[in-house]
Amino acid sequence: RELSKEEAYVRMTTEMDKGVGEIVAAVKRLGLEENTLIIFFSDNGHARSAPGPSGYKYPLRSTKGTVWEGGHRVPAIAWWPGKIRPGTVNNDLFIGMDLMPTMLELAGAGAPEGHKFDGVSMAGALLEGKKMGPRQLFWDGRAMRDGNWKFVAGPDGGLFDLDADLHEQNNLADKYPKRARSMAADIERWEIDVATGATKQPDLPGGVMIKPGRKGARDSRDRGSS
Repeated sequence: RELSKEEAYVRMTTEMDKGVGEIVAAVKRLGLEENTLIIFFSDNGHARSAPGPSGYKYPLRSTKGTVWEGGHRVPAIAWWPGKIRPGTVNNDLFIGMDLMPTMLELAGAGAPEGHKFDGVSMAGALLEGKKMGPRQLFWDGRAMRDGNWKFVAGPDGGLFDLDADLHEQNNLADKYPKRARSMAADIERWEIDVATGATKQPDLPGGVMIKPGRKGARDSRDRGSS
């Protein structure tokens, strides 16, 4: 028989959990745990279609596929016995793009000369509890983070202080117009930078071309987990 959405969701989650357990078990069986860093996280937030208990309401605004916090704010787990102290909690902001520079640093490898990463290494934060420091992050050319501030472009967007308003309900653009304009300009500069550095994409089936600067050319650089 065809599985219900709830049954399929449970089975998929269970199999994923088993798979992660098998990986960890294999690392331990081979005695490699002190030489192995395992990082587990989702690349997006709660899906609209995911089943939940009656009356369930995701506490963050919107869901997967959006630039709101409900679309990409997720927890992550990093496991490395002997390197990461058990029970450590870090509330800094990370994104999937941080994985590459992190792995290279931990492996003692450098980037190709002249190559610029969009992410930054998490090694100091994971192993030594260091703060990540100030940074700007961008999503789909529509939203950006700058410290506790978040700006979302468009008629349904606005300026939000996530420290005081994690649910993104209180638009402060009228109260802080200079900051709103500055962050909107930052998004425009980011889009120009991405378009300038983007690699020309090949023709897709059906003759559709994804040009640098458009969403398809940008996605590989700005999606990740925070």
